[in-house]
Amino acid sequence: MKRIVFLLVTIILVSGCGSKNKGPQETHGLIRVERSKGIMAEIFRRYFILAVFTLVAFGVYSANKTIFADGGTAFGPVYDDDDGPINGKEREVDIDIQGNVNISSVGQFGTVETSGSIRIGDEDVVCDSNNTGKIRFTGTDFEGFDGNNLASFSSPVPGVVYYAIGDKGPAGGIVFYVTGSGLSGLEAAPADQSSGAEWGCYSTAITGADGTAVGTGKQNTADILAECSTAGMAAKIADDYTLGGYDDWFLPSKDELNLLYQQKDVVGGFTNDTYWSSTEHYNYDAWCHLFKSGLQYYYVRHTTCRVRAVRAF
Repeated sequence: MKRIVFLLVTIILVSGCGSKNKGPQETHGLIRVERSKGIMAEIFRRYFILAVFTLVAFGVYSANKTIFADGGTAFGPVYDDDDGPINGKEREVDIDIQGNVNISSVGQFGTVETSGSIRIGDEDVVCDSNNTGKIRFTGTDFEGFDGNNLASFSSPVPGVVYYAIGDKGPAGGIVFYVTGSGLSGLEAAPADQSSGAEWGCYSTAITGADGTAVGTGKQNTADILAECSTAGMAAKIADDYTLGGYDDWFLPSKDELNLLYQQKDVVGGFTNDTYWSSTEHYNYDAWCHLFKSGLQYYYVRHTTCRVRAVRAF
């Protein structure tokens, strides 16, 4: 708006400039002849001045003028309407445009304030050299790209506990797996619940109990106990375990037990013996894990193995 007013004032001044200063006049009889002094030069002068002031009004006077291209991309430093030096002075810019706007600063940090919402990055962006130094928001976490890895830097929420592997979990167990930057995960009981228990349900075809992935152990345990819940069997022992006021413990699935093996030194209290998982293999056997070597294999259900309960948080 300031530039439009400035341009209008310029036009008025240029239009009126020189209108009263006419060249020498000569009279021949009844006819008065006005002799112009460089008419073409005067016209050139006026419109040259108008052109210069127009360019000044619309930004040529500043090499740092912001230019908006199609799609709303901003190139170069952003100045406000006062267009003064930026160093040492606060600048405020209102951007009202449809499409994407790329805002960047050179050599200093800036602040972006909005009354609406700002979407940072794309949660599907791949971490590679093309995105080094960029950040994205996944819906739960802020992540930064270094070209090879992603680093989460979400700010802790007051009153919310973020757990790391090796921490004492909510129930008092040892955390051996985390997701969501530590908001959720798995904790293991600090000691074995049995040094030798049968898997149980020998020759019984269990409906379910075949989940191997992380997150399936709890349902596997429930499926086993729905078919048979003999005292002293592995799933029953894990299900009956309580610690820290929590009674939602279960026998880990094949993959959950493997995660536990990978963190066995962090969790502690393990032997080199074989531990049961809650994942059945067939009517007569189920998956187990040898903690001496890390080998996973299926074992006859009436064989006795060790039990270590886990829980999700």
